[in-house]
Amino acid sequence: MRPLATLIPGITALVLVFALSACGGSSTPTPPPPPPSITVSVSPGSPSVAEGATQQFTATVTGTTNTGVTWTVDGIAGGNDFVGAISAAGLYTAPVVTGTHTVTATSQADTTKTGTATVKVTVSASISVVVTPATLDLTSGGSKQFKAVVQGTSGRNVNWQVNGIAGGNSAVGTVDANGNYTAPASIPNPATVTLTAVLAADSTKSGTASVTVVGVGPVSVAINPATSSLGQGGWEQFDASVTGSANTAVTWQVNEIPGGNATVGTIDNTGLYLAPVTPPSGGVSVTAVSAANTAKKSPAADVTVAATDPLGQIINSTTLACPATKTSPPIAGTCYQVTVTGCPGVEDQDAWVKVTSPSGTPKGTVVLTTGTGGENLYEQNFTFGPTVVNNLVAGGFTAAQMTWASPFATGPITGWLTGTTGVRRAACRVNTFAQWIKNNASIHSGGSGEAFCATGNSGGSGAIAYGLAHYGMDSIFDMVEPTSGPPFGRIDYGCVCTQPTENATIGSCSYSNLNLCYGKATASGIIDAAYGTGKCSNSVSDKNSTLGPLFLADSVDAPGGNYTYPKTNVHFVFGGLDTSQAIPLGLDYANQVTAIGVPAPQACVADAPHPIPNVQDGATQVSNDLIALCKKQ
Repeated sequence: MRPLATLIPGITALVLVFALSACGGSSTPTPPPPPPSITVSVSPGSPSVAEGATQQFTATVTGTTNTGVTWTVDGIAGGNDFVGAISAAGLYTAPVVTGTHTVTATSQADTTKTGTATVKVTVSASISVVVTPATLDLTSGGSKQFKAVVQGTSGRNVNWQVNGIAGGNSAVGTVDANGNYTAPASIPNPATVTLTAVLAADSTKSGTASVTVVGVGPVSVAINPATSSLGQGGWEQFDASVTGSANTAVTWQVNEIPGGNATVGTIDNTGLYLAPVTPPSGGVSVTAVSAANTAKKSPAADVTVAATDPLGQIINSTTLACPATKTSPPIAGTCYQVTVTGCPGVEDQDAWVKVTSPSGTPKGTVVLTTGTGGENLYEQNFTFGPTVVNNLVAGGFTAAQMTWASPFATGPITGWLTGTTGVRRAACRVNTFAQWIKNNASIHSGGSGEAFCATGNSGGSGAIAYGLAHYGMDSIFDMVEPTSGPPFGRIDYGCVCTQPTENATIGSCSYSNLNLCYGKATASGIIDAAYGTGKCSNSVSDKNSTLGPLFLADSVDAPGGNYTYPKTNVHFVFGGLDTSQAIPLGLDYANQVTAIGVPAPQACVADAPHPIPNVQDGATQVSNDLIALCKKQ
């Protein structure tokens, strides 16, 4: 037997061989674990909150270092007075009516991940009456509407008093059954009076407000805005403020002509100015004259009326990585973020475009926009949106998908439509962005024979139509294909709701009893967003034609619009299963269009709903039309 000492070197070598073998490159390393899934939960999950009370919600986000969330109530960002409001920190304030609402927290890291809570708004445990505004200074003879908010009971009727006198009197001022208080002609002694709302069902419950009656000073008049830039046939709402008199009424003049005229534009007693359908040779000025002292008038507001609506500018343009979408297989592209600014009367807004280029020299660039306010990429928004994009690229075209929110940001569902000065002015954003895309050599080289075209569905078709009719975009578009619209052809028909139903035939598709009225849901959920108030939905509800002139001037088919495009090929597509207002309101514009010397063709996809690219043959129709017709004119 060999001594142990002589065996040790061999054993050592054998161990070394095994150790080296174990470290060999032929082994497969253990793959890293998959990234954790993002989850969002909201607590408390189902609280009860009294009318007008608050509830703090907390969102817990796991699976990401970005734990930020955005809050909505019943799908409305930040909520509102009817469903309850919620702050960025999750503090919910219940409305003053009972009901059940859904509070949602959406992950900022992945907007597909949400958590929800159900909040039940209950009758307040105690009865209270609150009068708003609580304090006020009011000139003698002036009026102010007060509001009584009653909580804790279903009986909400109140009786109004001034200094304990039912309805008040000439010495302390009067108040009607609706809470409208009129100060006395002379300052009372004491000058501060108490306005009280007494609960009709329980006179022990009341709320008060203090009104101090003040004297008047020298009369002066101011108007807003001080300047305005409009296209022919456009509109501007002027507001007047009068100080120094209890009589705050004014009369309006255009170029010192009471009410104006067809040459310089007209203005009504509310301050609504309608520009002439042809730009005047000289300048236009608007003034308000005090009814109490006609020697007092406002400084003149300067109005510029041009043949086309003014476009804005693009600032802060950057290139960024395109976020992943659910499109399978993924569509590659280069993405850009911009800020649209300078559109008159319209707030600045961020926008994005995803650009996918073909191999070789492009035949042209096609801008693609979606419905409502264009808050999604075309490939995201429609079932067969990717088909349209991929077909265009395979056909040799650059696809430029415009979006005003997803997948880059969470924003209002009304996207570019969001504003206070109407749909027509809001469309400045889309057309300013389209002009920037055309002028950006990294997207559209503008080489010989390279066409520039666009398509958009519903609201997207509306933005394109505004561009042609009012923004002079027929000078840059070689071909456009509006689909399912424009639904803004006659906004006055859609909002005032006094038009009879219509029948229509497009190709092999026939439509019967089409309603031109938007209806309450579309009016409040989409159209109102462009005005910042319930202008359209209120008109829908009461069929009030007071705002009819404003809505007409705000339409695609407005007086002074351009409907002849010698160098732009226009082709309309509608869905055979679409029963919305987009058919008759879209045809109101389409039937007037002459493109390249002939009436614009209209096609129908028989099995397509309102979103044309939601069916395969609808997507094929759109892409085939663009590939065949998008040519340099």
